[in-house]
Amino acid sequence: MEFGGLYIPWAFKPLAIAQVGLLALAYLAYVGPLRRRLAGPDLLWVYPVHGWQVGCFLLGLFLILAFEATPLDELASRYSFAAHMVQHLLYTTAVPILILLGLPAWLVRRLMSRVHKVLGWDFWGRVFRVVTHPLVGFGAFNVGLVFWHLPQYYGLVHESSFWHLAQHLTFLGTALLVWWPVLGPLPERRLGWLLRLGYLFGLSLIPGVIGAFITFSDHLIYGYYGTTPKPWGLEPMTDQLIGGLIMKVFGSVPLWVVVGVDFMVSFAREEGGIPEA
Repeated sequence: MEFGGLYIPWAFKPLAIAQVGLLALAYLAYVGPLRRRLAGPDLLWVYPVHGWQVGCFLLGLFLILAFEATPLDELASRYSFAAHMVQHLLYTTAVPILILLGLPAWLVRRLMSRVHKVLGWDFWGRVFRVVTHPLVGFGAFNVGLVFWHLPQYYGLVHESSFWHLAQHLTFLGTALLVWWPVLGPLPERRLGWLLRLGYLFGLSLIPGVIGAFITFSDHLIYGYYGTTPKPWGLEPMTDQLIGGLIMKVFGSVPLWVVVGVDFMVSFAREEGGIPEA
């Protein structure tokens, strides 16, 4: 595949394809034949699944596959810091949001009940309540974001595929936790809408600070990108500048979009006396 005059060959990644494929099949089985078997033909309304939810979940998985099992992953990890920032932005905003929007509440409760039966809920219930607490998700996400953008640790992704995978799993895993109190499928685990506004405001700060630091740097922070050719003949510093702007602007803008939409929807719901679904 060619990007701006830079040719990157395809590399077959069976593990990434298998993982995403199994998640997609498990989800489709649960919202399809297993749901019909669970409810019977007359009680499907008890376990509602909307077409847009299925579309959101599958689109989230497709984005993971598009950036993990195609030359876009190689472009991001070895040739273009800006492309890597786009990849990180997808893993911290678009993908977790789409996955959470695609999860029906009954499906999550069903899985939780299975864990309760198999492993016992006293311990795992406490673990679930702790890891989905807003402060835990907020702290884990921001610590991971800062850690992986420090030059000495960011450089690890160029040394082995293990660290590259660890970085992406950190971003995606902590992003799912940090978005859970805002968009999680269980209404009782979401923050009230005024708290959500403050939470999302705080969430927009760290990406903006890191992005500003990268954007206004007068030297190449991540030296590895100075040793590889760039698409469209970009200079390494220009590539870094674009990457910093992507993180500074687009790392915060989606949060403000969510804040605005959440405010309008929540205000209309409060005015109409409609409880959160």
